[in-house]
Amino acid sequence: MLKKISISILVLLSHQTSLFGQRSYGETFRFTAQRVNLEEKVPKEEQLFFRNYLDAVVYFHGGDTISGKVNFNILLDELVHLDRRGREQVTAGQIDSVRFGNGVTFVFAPEQGFLERLEGGKVIGLYNRHSIKVHMEAVTQGPYGQPTRSAAVTRVRSLHAGAGPEGPDRDFYLENPEGDPIEVNVRYQSFFLFKKETEYLQVGNRRQLFSAFPEHRQEIRAFVRANPVSFSDPGDMKNLAAFIKQLYHNP
Repeated sequence: MLKKISISILVLLSHQTSLFGQRSYGETFRFTAQRVNLEEKVPKEEQLFFRNYLDAVVYFHGGDTISGKVNFNILLDELVHLDRRGREQVTAGQIDSVRFGNGVTFVFAPEQGFLERLEGGKVIGLYNRHSIKVHMEAVTQGPYGQPTRSAAVTRVRSLHAGAGPEGPDRDFYLENPEGDPIEVNVRYQSFFLFKKETEYLQVGNRRQLFSAFPEHRQEIRAFVRANPVSFSDPGDMKNLAAFIKQLYHNP
């Protein structure tokens, strides 16, 4: 899939907390190079959602499908598969969704990227966006030689994908034109979104929850009082989604 994503100093990428339990990833490193490729910095095992390539079916807009060994590159927010020689390739095309053999399903939403579908429905659905946040700061010498930090002096170059002779070319790098010392913090994060008809609404606390469903505020308020919800726990969020679906008579 060929795409360009505009990203400023804070970059959202992707990672894993699915049905298999929560994983975490965090790393801080410094560099003075004018350009650093993130694919070379982030360990490969942290880039891929699953430890191994899994049997999967990829569904495209228009009705076509392909089957094979597939994984999700959470760093680049794109599907990858193994070709006949066992080499990793980007799965190109207008992807609608992918269903892995272990039951996990991802859908592609143009405004959000790839989302793990936890609860489907015609009116209400629940999704998980897996991400890695990249934050860059310039490091300068302060009083007594102690390092001080100042953000907003560098730029982050977006993912650039284009067709090359060996297949799609990808480049995702941090740009530091002046060659100043830069500290980069990379860490995993995820958040949940409810799909309400065609709109995706991030829900990470009670305020966002009540704002997303104002027409059923009182019923939902009573539910969370009787059933405390952790907005970072997939099980709690799935129970909440099941209750909200009933309110909308959502099959």
